[in-house]
Amino acid sequence: MKKILFNIYLVFIISLFLQCKENTEKDSYEIINLILMEKVNAYGSKIFPPKSITFGSKNHEKFNDSLINAGKLSYYLVPNFFKLDTLKYYQKKYNSVQEWGDDQYLIVETNPINFSKINKLKIKRLEKLPCKNNFIDNCNEYFTSEFVISNVIFNKKGTKAYVELNFHCGGMCGQGIKFELKRINNKWKITDEKLLWIS
Repeated sequence: MKKILFNIYLVFIISLFLQCKENTEKDSYEIINLILMEKVNAYGSKIFPPKSITFGSKNHEKFNDSLINAGKLSYYLVPNFFKLDTLKYYQKKYNSVQEWGDDQYLIVETNPINFSKINKLKIKRLEKLPCKNNFIDNCNEYFTSEFVISNVIFNKKGTKAYVELNFHCGGMCGQGIKFELKRINNKWKITDEKLLWIS
C-alpha cells in the first residue's frame, strides 16, 4: 500500500514539474513573439534611399514603407538563445546604464530556438545571413539586421520577466535593449526598457 501511495505521489510531482515547464516555455515564446513583433519592425532599419530623398524625411519614410509593403526587407534571428547573467538582474547594482552596458554582453549559447513557435512578422525572416563572408556591412541593401535574443528569466511568482534583444546592422550600427515585462490580466506587457549599448 505504501509503495502504491509513493508511486502515485511520484507521478503527481512529475506531472506538476512537466506542467510547470510547459507553462514556462509557453510564456517564454509569448514574450519572445511580443518583443520581436514590437521591435524587429521598428529598430535597426539600415536602408539607403536614392540621393534625391533626404535621409529621415517623410519621403524617406515612404521609401522604407514601400519596401516593407513590397516584402523586400528581411531580418535574421540567431538560432540559439543566449544566457543571461541572473546576478545582474537580482543582486548586482550598477551606477549607470553605461557601466551596465559594459558588463552585459556575455553571450553563451544555450538551447536552440524552436522556429515553429516564432510568429510571422511584416518583414521576412531569413534562414541564414545573406552576406558575403558573414559581415553585415557586406549584405544586400534590403537586409535590415541580425537579431540576437536572450532566454527569458522569470521571477519566482512568474509575474515578472526579463529578456534582452541585441541587434547588429553593420560594424558601427546596432543596439542592445533590456526589457522588463509584467503579466497583466493574464497577458505579458512590456513595462520597462533600458538601452544597454549603442553603436
